[in-house]
Amino acid sequence: MQNHLFFALNNNKQLCRQIKTLTYMRSHDSPMSINELVQHVGCSIPTMRQDINNLNDELMGYLKIVSNDKDGYTLSLDTMSMDAILVKMAKESDVFRIIDDIFHHEIHTFDELLADLYLSPTKLRKTLNHINTVLVSYNIALSTRYVDLIGCESDIRYFFFAFYSDFNDFFTIDSNFDRREYIYQVFHERAIQSIIPHFHLSNFRMTLWSIIIHNRIKHQRFVRVDDHLKEELQVFVSFEKFKEAFIDVYRNAFLIHNPPLDDIIWAYAMLLHSVSYSGPSHSIFSHYIKDYTHLETIPLELSQRVESLLMHQFDEPTIHSTAIDPVRSYLINLSILTRISPQLQRVSKSFKLFAHETIDDLVILWMNHLETPEAKGLLPIVFKEDVACSLAMLHFSFISHQKDFDLCVLFAFHGEPGYDDFLMYLSQFMIPKNVTTAFLFDKPITHDILNLVNTDLVVTNYDLPDAHKMQCDVIQLSYIPSMAEWTSLRNAILNLAASKHSRSKPDEDMDSHSFS
Repeated sequence: MQNHLFFALNNNKQLCRQIKTLTYMRSHDSPMSINELVQHVGCSIPTMRQDINNLNDELMGYLKIVSNDKDGYTLSLDTMSMDAILVKMAKESDVFRIIDDIFHHEIHTFDELLADLYLSPTKLRKTLNHINTVLVSYNIALSTRYVDLIGCESDIRYFFFAFYSDFNDFFTIDSNFDRREYIYQVFHERAIQSIIPHFHLSNFRMTLWSIIIHNRIKHQRFVRVDDHLKEELQVFVSFEKFKEAFIDVYRNAFLIHNPPLDDIIWAYAMLLHSVSYSGPSHSIFSHYIKDYTHLETIPLELSQRVESLLMHQFDEPTIHSTAIDPVRSYLINLSILTRISPQLQRVSKSFKLFAHETIDDLVILWMNHLETPEAKGLLPIVFKEDVACSLAMLHFSFISHQKDFDLCVLFAFHGEPGYDDFLMYLSQFMIPKNVTTAFLFDKPITHDILNLVNTDLVVTNYDLPDAHKMQCDVIQLSYIPSMAEWTSLRNAILNLAASKHSRSKPDEDMDSHSFS
């Protein structure tokens, strides 16, 4: 939750400390000293002890933090998961109540909000001012006379999407979701069936957007779509079928008889924000998945601009293959979504942190590509890091799905009885299966051996003499490699594969080799 939008909006220091404390304790099974907790959270020892006492009092029956004298503190949960406890704490906060009331159209004056939250005027002003500092990057603001969001309706809707999606459940945004779930399912099925060929949508994202769109239309918070984009999207046959399904569901299920055309077009476009770019082979219903966009015709100029950007990374045969359809479709979809709101380029902070931790080289690669004239000519990139992280993930998937990398990794391990052989088999689980592997146990590494297997990378668990003289890269792992080292090695192999211009399959597949 520390990486959630809610955490950034919240200015309650005690709540922030408590969430940090619980999150940190959950990630460690062993007892934790007070000094360790204080160092991680960033507070004094008396403050930490008071926070722990308050947590035990406020969450009695849900969790217990027990002091074991010299052994430190241990955390135990009773009837609720930690994620559920953190959501409960968030929902009881002033910030959540303010945002949630606005979403459900419970608009208060400043004085009414004072009474509702039991806050002093000074405290409420500080809270609202802090929220406004965060909302600047979302291109919206909080009015203070009547506490409501002001700005472009598309930006407001995206803010609600970003805010509620971090909680990863539908009941946080809609307490009556169980009564409406079937309606959303029927609408989604009809929406998907309206588009031929069918394409793959994320059920979570599509449902969340459906809840937000229904809520905003119900409270007459209508959206405005650019006239040129409106004309472009309305000509598609799939739009007419989508429109028919939308009007029918809203009339019969929500008793809204005349939803505005702009809102229908906006909902149609949000299907592009809900696309799942996973491959057909990874879905139970793979026969339904044919494409990653519902645009029936791609303007030639847009297609050419996308290809010009992709030429910075991929060779021409790859660009014209179906292998990078997810990357190509993402850029096409993003060009449409950006015309609705640049906010739709954004991804969550958690997603960005994960991308940097796991595939940072690819993120940096795409950050550089997005600085090129070809990228700037494709669309106005407002959130460059966010777009780069998305492209890096899609690029990683493309590399991982290749049948052969034309890449050979030579493992040179040593170990006690049975350990070297154990590492050999373990390595085959830890690295991409489409990489050729070779193993060397009791011979020195020579240039002849490297040439024999056309080695691109050497991996050892000991200090290799003359490693700097090798004709290829060398990575040294610990004698007993950690999971973090295996992950780093996998990423290094994928990055090495990405940097090679040729991805064509060799004339003869090379099996795993072992030199003894």
